[in-house]
This record gives sequence, structure tokens and C-alpha cells, in this order.
Amino acid sequence: MNSSAEDGLTPVDPELVLNFGMGVVWDGDKHEENQRKHGYRFESVADWLDRTVLPLNAEPPPTVWIEQPQRDDCEKRFRWLSVDWEGHVVDFVFIIRDGDLRIISYRRANDRELPLFWGHFDEAEVNDWLRRAYPN
Repeated sequence: MNSSAEDGLTPVDPELVLNFGMGVVWDGDKHEENQRKHGYRFESVADWLDRTVLPLNAEPPPTVWIEQPQRDDCEKRFRWLSVDWEGHVVDFVFIIRDGDLRIISYRRANDRELPLFWGHFDEAEVNDWLRRAYPN
């Protein structure tokens, strides 16, 4: 894993934020909007989290944390760049509310975000993780 203090990004172990037994929830309207705009169903995201992030015995996916500024009138948002089950780099935004992970957005990373992820991980490292996480 490559790391650079200058880019303001931090490779993160998702277990530092998430807890075993945490539920995954979302707003139905937000889900429909996300599916229409980005093609991802939040059910698929919940499955990805259940398989790769939330189990105690799982090896977390390659993930870069992007610090989100805290606004006074909003809950703390978390933003990660990671890889989905097909190896696409994704931008994942969520909050923690009432002990649950609440999905806000999940989409493929754009051209500005891709170098932020690939500056911390190389393709072989990601492919090795994918083979271990999804052996079939």
C-alpha cells in the first residue's frame, strides 16, 4: 500500500469505523435515486458490506478514507473509496445513526477520484484481495 500525507487521504481499516452486528439501512427514496443515477442497488451494497466489511473474520477491502468536513447542522458523514465485487473503484458515503450504518450514496468513482484510490493501492494488490474475498 502506498501512502502520502500530501494528498490528504488515509488508507483505512473499515473495522475502525464499523462494529460487528451493525445494521445496514437506507432511505427508500434515496435508494431509488441512487439506482437511477448510478446503477447500484443498496441491497447489493448491503451484501458487499455483509461479505467483506462487517464480519469479524473478513479481510476488509482496500479502502481510502476521504475526510468529510463536519457541518454544524449535519451528522458526521464518512466517505470511502474502495472496490466493489467486480473490482470497480467506488465512492461510498454513509453515516452512523442509532448504531446502524445508513447508506447515503454508492457509485463508481469518477476520473478525479480514481487517482486518489490508485495512489494508495496497486492493481495486483486489489486483484489479490478480490480473489480472496470472492473465490468463486
